[in-house]
Amino acid sequence: MAYTLAQLTEFFTNANAGTAPTEAQKLALQGLLNDNQSGVSNDATFSKVVDLASDSTVAVSVGTYNFFLGYAPSQAGLTALNSAYVGTGNQSGMNAENRFIAQSISLSMDNAAAKSSFSASYGSLSLTEAAKAAYLIIIGQAAATANNINVDAAVAYLTNATSVAYYTALVKANYPNASAADQALAVKAAVVGEILFQATSFNQGAGIGSYAQASTNLVKDLALDNVLTNDSTTGIDLLGKYGTTNGGGTSLVLTGGVDSITGTSGDDTITGLVDSTAGATPTFTSLDTIAGGAGNDTLVINSITALAQTNLDAVTVTGVENVTLRGAAAVVANVSGWTDVTALNVTQATTATVQASSSASIGVSNVSGAITVDGGKSVTVNDASAASDITIGATTRATGDISVTATNATTSSVFVDGGKNVTLSISGTSGGADTIEVGNGGAAADLPTGAVSVTSAHKGVAATDVTLNAITVKGGTTVSVTQTADSSAAGSDTTGATVTQGAVNITAGASTTSVTVKQAASTTEEVAVAAVTGVTETSSLKFTGLTNGQSVTVGGLTFTASATMTAAEVAAAFANLTAADTQGGATKGTYTNALTGFTSGVASGDTVVFSSTTAGPVADIAVSAAGGGTAPTVTTTNGVTAVDAEAGVLGVITGVVTINDNATAAITTVSVDGYGDTSSIGGTTTLSKLANLTLANSGGATAGATNGSMTVDAAGVSSLNLTVNNVKGAVSLDGAADSALKTLNLTATGASSTFALTAAAVETLAVSGDKSANVSTGTFTALKTVTVTGSAGLNLGNTASGTLTSVTTTGTTGSTTVSIDGTKATYAGGAGTDSVTLVTGTALTKAIDLGAGNDTLTFGALVTGSTAALSGGDGTDTLAMSVAHAETLDNTKQTFYSGFERLTLTSAAGDVDGTADAVTLNLDNLGLTSYVTTAGVSADGANTDTFTLDKLATGGTVVLTAAGSITLNVTDAATNTADSVNLVLSSSGNLAVGTITAANVETVNISTVDTQSAPQTKNVDTLTLTAADATKVTVAGAQDLTLTLTGSTKVTAIDASAATGNITVTSLNTTAATTITGGAGNDSLTAATGTTADVLIGGAGNDTLTANSGLNTLTGGTGADTFVIGASSNANSYATITDFTAGDVIKITGATTFQQAKVVLGGTAVFQDYANEAINQLAAGGTGWFTYAGDTYIVTDLGANTTVFTAGQDSIVKIVGTNVDLSTASFNSTGGTISL
Repeated sequence: MAYTLAQLTEFFTNANAGTAPTEAQKLALQGLLNDNQSGVSNDATFSKVVDLASDSTVAVSVGTYNFFLGYAPSQAGLTALNSAYVGTGNQSGMNAENRFIAQSISLSMDNAAAKSSFSASYGSLSLTEAAKAAYLIIIGQAAATANNINVDAAVAYLTNATSVAYYTALVKANYPNASAADQALAVKAAVVGEILFQATSFNQGAGIGSYAQASTNLVKDLALDNVLTNDSTTGIDLLGKYGTTNGGGTSLVLTGGVDSITGTSGDDTITGLVDSTAGATPTFTSLDTIAGGAGNDTLVINSITALAQTNLDAVTVTGVENVTLRGAAAVVANVSGWTDVTALNVTQATTATVQASSSASIGVSNVSGAITVDGGKSVTVNDASAASDITIGATTRATGDISVTATNATTSSVFVDGGKNVTLSISGTSGGADTIEVGNGGAAADLPTGAVSVTSAHKGVAATDVTLNAITVKGGTTVSVTQTADSSAAGSDTTGATVTQGAVNITAGASTTSVTVKQAASTTEEVAVAAVTGVTETSSLKFTGLTNGQSVTVGGLTFTASATMTAAEVAAAFANLTAADTQGGATKGTYTNALTGFTSGVASGDTVVFSSTTAGPVADIAVSAAGGGTAPTVTTTNGVTAVDAEAGVLGVITGVVTINDNATAAITTVSVDGYGDTSSIGGTTTLSKLANLTLANSGGATAGATNGSMTVDAAGVSSLNLTVNNVKGAVSLDGAADSALKTLNLTATGASSTFALTAAAVETLAVSGDKSANVSTGTFTALKTVTVTGSAGLNLGNTASGTLTSVTTTGTTGSTTVSIDGTKATYAGGAGTDSVTLVTGTALTKAIDLGAGNDTLTFGALVTGSTAALSGGDGTDTLAMSVAHAETLDNTKQTFYSGFERLTLTSAAGDVDGTADAVTLNLDNLGLTSYVTTAGVSADGANTDTFTLDKLATGGTVVLTAAGSITLNVTDAATNTADSVNLVLSSSGNLAVGTITAANVETVNISTVDTQSAPQTKNVDTLTLTAADATKVTVAGAQDLTLTLTGSTKVTAIDASAATGNITVTSLNTTAATTITGGAGNDSLTAATGTTADVLIGGAGNDTLTANSGLNTLTGGTGADTFVIGASSNANSYATITDFTAGDVIKITGATTFQQAKVVLGGTAVFQDYANEAINQLAAGGTGWFTYAGDTYIVTDLGANTTVFTAGQDSIVKIVGTNVDLSTASFNSTGGTISL
């Protein structure tokens, strides 16, 4: 029966990689249909349709790619490449010949792999040599001879001067910047394109040579059902799969009558149609007989309506190896009775229920509903539908490999029984019925006999919590289960979502040797936060004029006019202020109080804009007026709190993992990366052959939890290798209270682990790896021997001190913490940091050597001596003990330990007993005189306990970690003249040390340290230092410190230049000048009372320097500094400010008014005359100024109103330089401050 136009159109579209015919091509198809109906065979008609559809499109892609890259494109690749040939594609205007040429040139120039391969083979050949070589590959000598073609003549024609000139011009036009060598290579590629075209178009499109024949076979395969039988995403072996030695059969289409088809000796394709629609003409019908013949034949059944088993049972099929079913509705097909079938493929259906014999592979794809597969040798399912279950082997098991790929399994379940190697890749799971079961039936026949791999990929949904169903695997030789969590929707999710991963239940088969489980790590849900741009509140103030006595208050700062002022002048008085400023730049009045919470900008006429110092919404700036003045008009822009954008984080709860062995107990290796609380291994059927166990990334019962428990039952196992990576919570190796496990090899890697490890029967523990394992809360009731190697760390705590006999860490550079009984256990330390606590309360009998590294040995009980060596080893080592233990040991010279450089006292001195205790430690007898860390002194109510560190070495360091007054007695300090001590204030919060007394010491060095982990908050520390003979004190560190020098009256140098915290200190030396130097903080430095000529240097920061009555020199340094001045002892004994600049403030105690006009006298006036005249012009509390001998002086009348400067009563301060003009300075009467 002849074809219909619809069939020819479908063949054309398939052959053209999905591109439908143009109007012109439709007319050509009509002509071919007419020929077919007039007697031209279906096979010949089909071939002509294929040529019409593909010779200028798909054939171009197939031929060029195979020549230059060694493979033909996949079906998807052909479709993508076709886009260049149609519509507005970049080759849409070309004919077939030019497309072959253009595509060949493009591959040789733009595709790196093609260019490299083509250049290697043809680059060194002449154009003629290259053309002949390509001709013989594409067409071949035999085909040329059979068609009376002279190869050399053909090559000469292909490379004639006219053709070469055309190719060269084409290459240069498209690649003008290419090298000459590359352009020559491209010309050779153009010749290849011409040969491919000639081979394809020969004999009116029939083609010639191996390339053309294979290309035609490939396109015919595609044309029949739009499915490439040999499709491959990595490219198709064109000649291997479609060459004349692999195919060469015919394409046969069943008719509407009773067909009796007999295939050829080649690879035939027979196509039939099932359609029960009224009026339709089905071609796969009852009584058809199909005999495939000797080749590898394919039967394609296209079904418009449902394909039922009765459709197949009514047809006789033999000699057909491949069956392809393509349905627009449900497909039901059991072809196990077609005994010659070796491959059954379903390429389209709404639901599919299929079965084949044990010698046939089964493939199912593009099914929108449920899939059920039974039997078969191997089974491959590719599913992209949602909410569709996949069931394999429920009735008849496959004998070979099973592979399922489901890419949109939102609520789909997968059930697999039987098979050998089972691979499931399930993605898009989002909860509901997404159960995965392998070995579903549970019987021996249901269990896979090879490797099992299951991957379940969750699909995230914003604002939706998801709970995934369980994954169950039974059987297999090796089992691997992976669950992943999709966080792609979480980043912008402002509601939040959490996924609970499915429980993983694995039961071994008789030959299961290893199990691997990996889940997404437990993470805490974080809701996304959208960014909000912050707005700082601003207020625009419009001022009015003032007259004498009227005042305006803005933000707490009051300005009172002393003369008539315009609105612009009043605005200028409040311009350019910073928070806490006490005055602006006005000269026609005075300021009182200070501006709070706001800063101001420049004046614009009568208007000034104030900005809040606090971001976001604040209380509006307060304004008022007095004395008849008018408050400014305020226009406010309210503040908005800024919100930083924060990406959301998907919450993840790890699934509970349960692994059980088979009665044969074959499992030797288990790896679990990610597990929920109450997970177990061997809880039902023990793993008695377990040798290697890896645990990583413990989870818990909630999102972000990591404290989940894992219980392992490995009855009878005497030695186990346990690897841990970021394990928290609890791990028990005593699932059945088994006592066989004696040796545990623990490897810590990836990330450090802290967990309670129960291993009650273990006697030997060997720790290795590159991370630490903290098992200090575990249970080790039988542990005897511990070794640590690599760079691993171990914290065993006090879990095994009663049973340990040997600890060896000589092989590790990591840190080890352990408690031991020195009468039972030896300790050999290595290069790492060892922290060993002795729980022994008697003399030691076992050798202890902490080795290299900075180690610590702690006397947990009173150790009175040792009959064995007790050594700190190399490095800086610390001996730690309570004050009570130290008191006992310091009565005599201690020699039973050696190699320790530092002493740490783990308790406060004294006790709370209602009496004043006096504790003194003889550091020399303890053998530790250079470095002592104390824990302070007990607070004993109204009683004062005292603590003395006696015989401290000069230059020694005392670390103060808690409050308590301590006396330091430095050895021979009474006779030495250059003694020093170092005090370190070390704490995680504010520390009020108390009084440290250091007699006969000349230098005291103080530093501050914050032991708080990041982020750190600056400490505010206080210290009283009593060092009667000290002449120098230094301060360093980043913490704030208030230093009181009680009794330290000989200090002449206080150097805090190395400090970055805020330092507050006052000199107490009233007999000699003291130099005080600040650091980078906001320091408060005060000269000694009296008239000593102290030098105060602020340094960086906003410092406050307070002078005495003498010839002080004050240098503020950088920052906005405040200079505090009091009364001068006489007119010629004044403080000198070396660097007064804009932003600095001079504060004169007792000053109430300021006279802007400079005091001016005649040339014969002396300094005393200026001082007297200034006082004469001022009222009590008044301040004036003058210049003399190149400097500026400020004078204040601080006593009763007199006409001359009164020594000890009035104040005078010198500002270096005459360029300081105070006529425009402002004054604040509240604080008596002057500012430029």
